Amino acid sequence: MMKLKDAVAIAKGSLREFTPLPLSGVTGVVHIPDDDTWVVTIELIERVSIPDLFDILGSYEFVIDSEGDIIEYRRIGARKRNQMTVDIGG
Repeated sequence: MMKLKDAVAIAKGSLREFTPLPLSGVTGVVHIPDDDTWVVTIELIERVSIPDLFDILGSYEFVIDSEGDIIEYRRIGARKRNQMTVDIGG
């Protein structure tokens, strides 16, 4: 069975296959036991600004199956670095 750190390593290691954008950070990892997939959310720097508070960060999801293959990749949103996102419920 794949572990959380493995899913993160696969997503981070596959970035160059999908985009040239630099990594800002991993913002979430969720295991979906029903189909044994992992969803890794990563923020990438889409636009660099000075000061960096105004960088544009895009959020991307990588869905990884139990074999370690990325089966889905998509952009789910964007924000300025200085804007906090708040999740209320879910």
